[in-house]
Amino acid sequence: MRYKINGLVLSVLCFSLTLSSNIWSLPTPFCNGEKGNPHPNGGGFVSQNATVSPAVLVGLKASVCGKAKVTGAVKLLENTVVKDHAVISGNAIISGNAIISGKARIQDNAFVFGEKTVSISGEALISDEAQVIGNAKVSGKAIVSDFVTISDQANISGNAIIEKDATINKSATIKGNALISDRAVITDNAVVSGDAQIIDQANISGESHVKGSAVISGDKTIEKGTIQ
Repeated sequence: MRYKINGLVLSVLCFSLTLSSNIWSLPTPFCNGEKGNPHPNGGGFVSQNATVSPAVLVGLKASVCGKAKVTGAVKLLENTVVKDHAVISGNAIISGNAIISGKARIQDNAFVFGEKTVSISGEALISDEAQVIGNAKVSGKAIVSDFVTISDQANISGNAIIEKDATINKSATIKGNALISDRAVITDNAVVSGDAQIIDQANISGESHVKGSAVISGDKTIEKGTIQ
């Protein structure tokens, strides 16, 4: 009788494990109902069409959807969503309320953290030690690299290049083919567009709009008006 009881317990246990391992083979609340499985390192959701390496940490509330690819020692934490054809690699850390979509790429030691929502989309590239935090948006074919910090409600789009310790914060907008480099700071409601270049520790603030082929450099500060 004891053998039969143990056998019954074992049978129930095996059934429970089988059910658990296939629990997300049906549509889920993650990834708009895509089928998938919990990742072995962290328990987060991985769509059946996504590719996630075993060493990647996918936190319990994080999800990898669509045909996204995540490799290396990446950490996807809190409410992170990686979807579409996005690629995350290296030692990147994505945390908070972050959405990585389109064909966006995040690599090296980049750090992305969303407060309400931080968004990286299009074919944007975030690399090296760059940080995109707060509620910032990076889209289009924008490139953010080196030790750059993008924060608050900053919006980067088009073919903009942000590099070499530049800082973009508050509600600043960078678009077009603009280049922001060499410790330049763009803040407040400032806009940089067209082929404009802000370099060499220049500071653009207030309601300023720098556009066209303008080049601002050498510790210069622009607080208002339009320069082109």
